[in-house]
Amino acid sequence: MGFKYESLYTNTSYAEHHKWIKHNCQPNYRKNVSPDPTKSCGPYKPTNDKDKLAYSDVAITDLPEKFSHKNAYHRNHDTIGMIVVDFENNISSGTSTNGANHKIPGFKSCIYSDYNFIIVQSEIEDEYVSQSFKQF
Repeated sequence: MGFKYESLYTNTSYAEHHKWIKHNCQPNYRKNVSPDPTKSCGPYKPTNDKDKLAYSDVAITDLPEKFSHKNAYHRNHDTIGMIVVDFENNISSGTSTNGANHKIPGFKSCIYSDYNFIIVQSEIEDEYVSQSFKQF
């Protein structure tokens, strides 16, 4: 079951990767890090505490306030996720990203759900946000 383990490198992707490194890892999507991501390949560190990974627990009742369309803007386009609850309270969930070239390693969108718990992890405004929701 699942995908066969195989290398995803091609001659083209290998050449593109080395060209990217030769040009100081440009383009990349890093912000608020040191050294300057427009001139260096890193390794990078956050420039302040606000930009470090943030994890929090949120109650289901907080969802409308925390995750509303008011927080959307033109850069919230590359990660999508859905949680669906059917009439028998079965939960199904899934996420996807756009696969941008040179995306920050480790930035991902993922979700886990079962009868008792939903965990969502995604990128929002270039930061990780992890939320845990108890089933309502």
